[in-house]
Amino acid sequence: MFDKEILKDVIADYKRDFTQFQWGNERYKWEAIQCFQQNMKERGKLQSILTNPA
Repeated sequence: MFDKEILKDVIADYKRDFTQFQWGNERYKWEAIQCFQQNMKERGKLQSILTNPA
């Protein structure tokens, strides 16, 4: 198995470093997802797009 305490430390370091170093490079992805979700709130529209792609 693995040491759960080490895993917790690694995850904590990742979260800290992500905000400090990665967020600038990754932010646009999360903003795009948020925009998509906000503009496709109606289940029917989203379902229609996913089941009948143009």
